[in-house]
Amino acid sequence: MFLEGWFLESLIQPTMAINRFTVITLNRTNVFTFCRTLLLFIPIIAVASAAATFSQYIFPCCIFIGDISIMSYMAVTIPNVYSYSKLIILSFDLFCTGISTVCYACVFMTIRNANKKVEDALKSKKRKQDTRYLVQFVFISIFYIAAWSLFYVLPYIVPADKPTFYAAVPFFITLNGSSNSIIFLSYNIEIRKYLNIKVLWQKLNGVSVSSNIPVLPFVTPP
Repeated sequence: MFLEGWFLESLIQPTMAINRFTVITLNRTNVFTFCRTLLLFIPIIAVASAAATFSQYIFPCCIFIGDISIMSYMAVTIPNVYSYSKLIILSFDLFCTGISTVCYACVFMTIRNANKKVEDALKSKKRKQDTRYLVQFVFISIFYIAAWSLFYVLPYIVPADKPTFYAAVPFFITLNGSSNSIIFLSYNIEIRKYLNIKVLWQKLNGVSVSSNIPVLPFVTPP
């Protein structure tokens, strides 16, 4: 289940990047509709499930396990035996990171060139909003890259007699899994307005809230 969740998270990264590329660079806002996005997750979940099944049960070597003694994760290694499971995980990580990087680079160049041609306040506001969304998704991708790259870097820098340092892997994996909600709650103005955190905090503390406070509608990111 953990490995399937990781493959699913990996595939979501380029999906978000392609969404930003489609909306901002190609200026096609009608591609990622609600229904199409739901349908898109059917093959994404299927591919993630297949990858987890092949890497854990079908490939000859080697499975991915959680080691309770060091509170971390590792790939089982057998001397002189090639690990196909580790290969498929690394392939997913590199492919998804590469697609995301290319898309975000294109989006960055699009916004940069558009900012030079801004003529009115409305276009300027739209570009600032696009930039804000871009920064959010880039931060999410950075957490993802930190999570998977650390898994491959630590074996080369951590001494064999100090495996406790591997506890950093589940820490970054947890951070990666939480980054989406954390970034949106702390950085996305539209969602913060919708949740109305200040009013909720006042209610939790028993402070009376005026009934004439407007309820802000939810604004779906483009």
